[in-house]
Amino acid sequence: DEARRLGHSHSLSFALTSAAQLQRHIGDADATERLTLELARLADEHAMSLWSAVAMGTLGWVRAVRGDASALADIRASIDAALVAMPLAVVTFRSFLTDALIRLERYEEALACLQDTVARAEAYEDRYMLPEFLRQQAACLVALESSREEDAKALLSRASALAQQQGATMLELRVAADRFLLAADSDTRDALRRAFDRCEATCDTPDLRRAAGLLGLAGRSGEAAEACVRAPDREPAVSA
Repeated sequence: DEARRLGHSHSLSFALTSAAQLQRHIGDADATERLTLELARLADEHAMSLWSAVAMGTLGWVRAVRGDASALADIRASIDAALVAMPLAVVTFRSFLTDALIRLERYEEALACLQDTVARAEAYEDRYMLPEFLRQQAACLVALESSREEDAKALLSRASALAQQQGATMLELRVAADRFLLAADSDTRDALRRAFDRCEATCDTPDLRRAAGLLGLAGRSGEAAEACVRAPDREPAVSA
């Protein structure tokens, strides 16, 4: 609302993008679509190539979540556009693709994309999504070859350490849930519970509901739920 009041197109585009990406990370395709359609209209109106690329890639992700594999072409086109408009942002754009490929169960493609994306993230020192990329790599390995569980555990261990180092509580929770599912024992359950407890005062998201289910908890406290805007009552198509 403040960005709209200012009437500054780039500020509003940044605000819409930030809000849309938050909803994308939560897994709410409908909210992501609503915000990104407004971004797309604004970018077209003012001929802002970077924001147009963001809108293209994000709307491609929305379609992929809904099962439309043809959306991958738009996501890849957005990555190409980002390489022209802002090359250092390409890791973020590639996160649209890695998640979309996993949700479409195209694990071999996703794994190849993730390997390149992780290398780029390290080279560009753009590491904020590294815990998620490593978690996704682990998921792909297990999906493709169950005998790779030890490799997956190593990736998840590194992802957990990075998430804790970054203070990325929700990513830590997501990784902890995957570690518990891969090897359900007292250590992984305790780690999941610690991550869950650190998130207790934050929004009610699919990740929190998933963790609560794994821990056998009835639900989160009413006070915490009332302190935030509730996420819709749905789970992502694939944990990603």
